[in-house]
Amino acid sequence: MITKENLDDLLKYNTDLKVPQFINRWKKFGDKEKESVFRFFCYYTVFNFLYNNGQETYLNCPENKFLQELKLEKDKCQICDTVFCIIGDDKDFNPFNRILKRDSELVNTPVDNTWDLKIIFNDCSITNIQKLFLNIYRIRCNLYHGSKEMRGYRDRAIVKEAADVLEYFLLYVLRKYDMREDG
Repeated sequence: MITKENLDDLLKYNTDLKVPQFINRWKKFGDKEKESVFRFFCYYTVFNFLYNNGQETYLNCPENKFLQELKLEKDKCQICDTVFCIIGDDKDFNPFNRILKRDSELVNTPVDNTWDLKIIFNDCSITNIQKLFLNIYRIRCNLYHGSKEMRGYRDRAIVKEAADVLEYFLLYVLRKYDMREDG
């Protein structure tokens, strides 16, 4: 199971992966993109790197009943574990008011109605933030596997909002772990 300590080790000390350079490089790629879907892909590449390069066994999230109920047979909740380890109960991480507005498409309508992924505006609890990132994961799945064409307003809006949240998250990681360009 991923822990705060092994994630800290990955982010601070793993010179083989050159984590700061990888994160900064892909963030810059995203920053240069004008199209939201391409920004989303660049930022999600970093997010995917973070949750796939933690400890290999994401067996459970014992501190969160919501996550236990959410898990499917093969879902190890890597995303939730990673978000919990990076953000925890840090109330400074607040994508609401800064990124997402009360009338945001991502806030008002869950991406996947099969799970209870309704996001509560301005609730910075770890459970609500994890729901936000699970919605972002579903957006990624819809883009990669669902053949979304980005024609409708809602599709374009949620991808833009998700890219903005991922950018905010990456800035948070870069500040928290003091990842300078030369780091």
